[in-house]
Amino acid sequence: MLARIPVLVVACVVVSCAAPHPLDRSLIEFCHMPVREMLRRGNATFQVEFMFTVTAGRPAGVRTVQNPASLDTAEGEACLARWHVGFIPNRTQVNVTFQWRHAVGWESLEMAWLDHRLLLPVTGERCPYCG
Repeated sequence: MLARIPVLVVACVVVSCAAPHPLDRSLIEFCHMPVREMLRRGNATFQVEFMFTVTAGRPAGVRTVQNPASLDTAEGEACLARWHVGFIPNRTQVNVTFQWRHAVGWESLEMAWLDHRLLLPVTGERCPYCG
């Protein structure tokens, strides 16, 4: 019986090491929401904030909580619902804020949950519908 114990321990270690990391099952994409021409040309800097609860690694109950520029946020809500956030525990409330800066376009995406904050700057095309 004693000879089998090390084999079992090694087998358990190998199985646990082979499990995928939660970040391997994650997908966060920037959600471009159309900004009206009046706001693009004006001196407008604003944030759009969403909230959702994580269920089985996916956003559930996505809703807009702050939208001072009165954007059509349906596209943003649908985009957030496609995310995979396996690194955030289930039943955790997450706030997502998109920052629009005058003369720059979409500048950043910030996620906040529990005691964590993740700030992702936007690179590349910041306003694909401005052209």
